[in-house]
Amino acid sequence: MALPGKSTPDSTEFDLQDADQRLHYDAPGGWKYKRFFGLPYYASPQFQLVLVAFVCFLCPGMFNALNGMGGGGQVSPKAVDASNSALYATFAVVGFFAGTITNTLGIEIALSFGGIGYCVYVSAYLCYNHTESFGYIVAAGFLLGCCAGVLWSAQGQIMMSYPPEASKGRYIFIFWAIFNLGGVIGSLVPLGQNINTKSDSKVNDGTYIAFLVLTFVGGCLAWTLVDAKQVVRTDGSRIQRS
Repeated sequence: MALPGKSTPDSTEFDLQDADQRLHYDAPGGWKYKRFFGLPYYASPQFQLVLVAFVCFLCPGMFNALNGMGGGGQVSPKAVDASNSALYATFAVVGFFAGTITNTLGIEIALSFGGIGYCVYVSAYLCYNHTESFGYIVAAGFLLGCCAGVLWSAQGQIMMSYPPEASKGRYIFIFWAIFNLGGVIGSLVPLGQNINTKSDSKVNDGTYIAFLVLTFVGGCLAWTLVDAKQVVRTDGSRIQRS
C-alpha cells in the first residue's frame, strides 16, 4: 500500500528496468550484443530474422524469378517441367523429415545446404543452354527438392521460435516483404539482359550466371547466422530448444 503523500512508481518502469538487468546479466559479452548506430544487436531475433529473409531473398526469391519467365527461359518447357516435377515430388517427401534433419544439422548448415541446392538448380539451366542434358536438369530438381525442404524447415524454426509472442505478426510481415522482393528484383535481371531478344529465343547465359552468383551468395550468407543458443531477446529471455 502506498503511504499518503507518496507516489507509486509506474510498474512499467520497473518492468523495463528488470528487462535491461536480465539482458545485462544473461547476455554474454562481446560485439554480438552491442548496438551500433541504434540498430538491433547482431544476436537479436530481429537481426537474425532479417539475415534469414535475405537468404530466402537470394535463393527461393531467385527461383521464383527464374520460373516466372516461363519454361525457365527455355524455348521448350519439357525439361523444366520434368525438373520441377522431380523437385516438388521430392519436396513433399523430404518435408516430413526436414524438421529432424534441421535439428540434427543446425540452422546454419541447414540453410546453407538449401542455398547450395538452388545454386545447382540454376547451374543446370546454364548447362542445358549448351548441352541440353536432360538428366542433369532433372537431377538438379531432385536435389533442390531435398534442399528446399530443409531450408524452409530451418526458416520456419526461426520464424516461430525467435520472436516474442506479441511480435510474431510483425516478424512474419518483415520476412515475407523482404523475401518476395527477391522475386521482384530478380525478375529485373532477365528483363534487362533479354529485353531486345527475340521472343522465340532462349534466355542468354548472362541471365543464368547472374542467378547462379546470387544463389551462391545466399547460401554463403547463411553461415553468418549465430547459433540459436546465442540469441537473446530484449527482455533477456533465450530461445528454448527441445
